[in-house]
Amino acid sequence: MRLSKEAARMLAIPNAGGSSVVSEVFSFAILARYLRANLHKMETEIDYFPKGGAMTDYVVRMRDPMRLAQSPMHLGVSVARLMTAPGQPYSVQEAERLLRKKLHGIAQSNRNCQGCWEQQILHVWSSSVVNTKLFKRAVKNLMNDPDRGAFGDIIILVTTVFQCPEIFSNRRDERCSENYSHQSHEWHLPEKRPRKICPDGPQSTLECTPIGSEFPRHNWKCRLVYFITKSFPSNLTEQTISLGDHQTGSSFNLLFGHL
Repeated sequence: MRLSKEAARMLAIPNAGGSSVVSEVFSFAILARYLRANLHKMETEIDYFPKGGAMTDYVVRMRDPMRLAQSPMHLGVSVARLMTAPGQPYSVQEAERLLRKKLHGIAQSNRNCQGCWEQQILHVWSSSVVNTKLFKRAVKNLMNDPDRGAFGDIIILVTTVFQCPEIFSNRRDERCSENYSHQSHEWHLPEKRPRKICPDGPQSTLECTPIGSEFPRHNWKCRLVYFITKSFPSNLTEQTISLGDHQTGSSFNLLFGHL
């Protein structure tokens, strides 16, 4: 896995606890690779008042394609994994429990860190299409809840990744620890990448075509579905795409909505 300097920094510095460092690093790797997001703050660098509540995993800085001439916007990112105890099947009830917990946590961190970001992303990792479908059903069920407005306007990314158990086990080959932070393992992106703004009703889509062979192929045969909670249920925003498939020249499209 080739990491940028910022991703290597996330991997090297401990977070606020838990066993999700690898999933957070890979989450940032996707946003950095496809949206040119830069790391603004890590979990332990974010200030809250009062302290002791839910925390956001990291904050990225990036430019909104609809306001390129203005200052970059900041997005908080919370990462979650769809997983159960070994041998236990995943269920819609488990997905709803996780979703409610994460969305309530995001709402709390929004209140306790005023002005730290314009919007938050909930980035969810799934290891199978079955789990992804269950989570999608949980999202739809929750968005029909009369109290869904309490969650605010949150972008939910669901990434289904195959053959990458490190995300869920939080294990990595320690022999590669030096290589993770070595300068030679930084992604080398061209100065200019294909970019096109496409109208989509009141919203817009930013299209970036992946370039370069540094991005891993075998671990990143994954699909992504995204929702914008404020659009439920009348204007469901959902799209499934493929990531990291250079052979077919797939592109990554993220609906920014009204950011």
